[in-house]
Amino acid sequence: MSKYLLKTEKNKINNLIEELNKSLNQETINLENIKKEFYQIIINCKDNSIEELLYYFLNSLINKITPLLTNNITSGLQVGIKNKYFNITAYGGRYNKDPNSKPIDENTFFSFDSISKLITSTIIMQDLKNKKLNLNTPLKEYNPNFNLNTSIESILKFTANLKTNTRIDNLPPQETIKILKQCQENLIEKEKYKNFYEYSDIGYMILRLSINNFLTKLDNLLQIIDNQNLTYKNLAHQNNITGGKITEEYITPDQKGRNIPFPGHTGLYGNIEGLLNIFYQILYTENILNEKDRTQLFTQPYPDPIVYNKDGTQQLGKNKSPQYMAKISGIYRKPTGIIDKNYNKLASCDMSEKTTDDAKASTGTCGSWIVSDNLSYNNKFGFYISGLLTNPYSFVNNSTYPNNINEIPHTPLQVNKKGIILGYSTKLNQYKEIITEYSLILTLLTEYIKEIDETSLNRTTKTLTKKII
Repeated sequence: MSKYLLKTEKNKINNLIEELNKSLNQETINLENIKKEFYQIIINCKDNSIEELLYYFLNSLINKITPLLTNNITSGLQVGIKNKYFNITAYGGRYNKDPNSKPIDENTFFSFDSISKLITSTIIMQDLKNKKLNLNTPLKEYNPNFNLNTSIESILKFTANLKTNTRIDNLPPQETIKILKQCQENLIEKEKYKNFYEYSDIGYMILRLSINNFLTKLDNLLQIIDNQNLTYKNLAHQNNITGGKITEEYITPDQKGRNIPFPGHTGLYGNIEGLLNIFYQILYTENILNEKDRTQLFTQPYPDPIVYNKDGTQQLGKNKSPQYMAKISGIYRKPTGIIDKNYNKLASCDMSEKTTDDAKASTGTCGSWIVSDNLSYNNKFGFYISGLLTNPYSFVNNSTYPNNINEIPHTPLQVNKKGIILGYSTKLNQYKEIITEYSLILTLLTEYIKEIDETSLNRTTKTLTKKII
């Protein structure tokens, strides 16, 4: 195509962007960057073939990510965007800041951390259905080994004020299980809050230990989702898992879960392909959960999504942003009506503004992130799933910066004594913004191709992977 677009072509592109804008929260989005990059991709193409359009799309994405990667925002990463027709992934960098460390490739596995909660909650939903129970069932009726009257739903949705009589970090497995079985719900403290809500790992450890034959059910679920690109058995993949200890078969970076096979709140590992497939299989197919089960799983615990302090004021996050509660299991939704342009925090999950009110996102500390959004507006657009995997546990060696300042040369970043970058989550948002923008560009590109040649689009499932640097 020529350097300048024909008027008819411009009109087609502008109409698509306008239709997309109707699907999005118009108070919080500026489509100018998306429009500019979309135009450039179309201009670069000579024959408008699907292969050529995707080639320039991926090159454009990589050109935006490369400066962040080369400026030491992260040591290495994988990113991915998936919709009904296309599966686009890119990777680059190394396992850690050591320039001689192993390069990241498309097969590298990362810890998913709290994204693992979604897998635990999905197994719970399947198990309840098989036993003809429901989310209102008290936990002790589900499994008498845990003497808790609180409902399964309350634990899933972080509205149970669960307390152990001691910390469980670094305890042997059997001692950890014993303490968790003695866990109680602090009802007196809970009543002091309006709409009590506390994001916690303890509940998911209890749920995981409450499920009979859990590992068998986990294996079956991963087989359906993507057994090739997901695992909880480190030993079998120890040569391609980043960070953490890999000398033992079951290990996670989270101290509470050490040596418990898939502790429930963490424990899942995989690559970007596996991460995207988790949301795809659970949200967009009937292979795992039906529509009724999904609706139950993703229903907000209270009509009011605000997280309150004891005095009734709204809780603020570390960056002073207002806190909103998770729907369930580390899955977040942008609450309807949030139009503040400075708002970017969703109950411990940093997520781009460029979404609809129905977007769902999940995060594992700051090292893994995934968002899904159904952009359907009058059946014009479909869905996209996009994600990021990197490693917050493998930036620098402990001995690299022994002083208290721990500045990383040539960057505005610092590291703590464990070698983890401070303020890393804020830096990670730069990746998230880019990936979300390009998710919307891929949405536009898909619809553009459909208008040109829907027959070819329906015949293709294009997978494209490329190294970033």
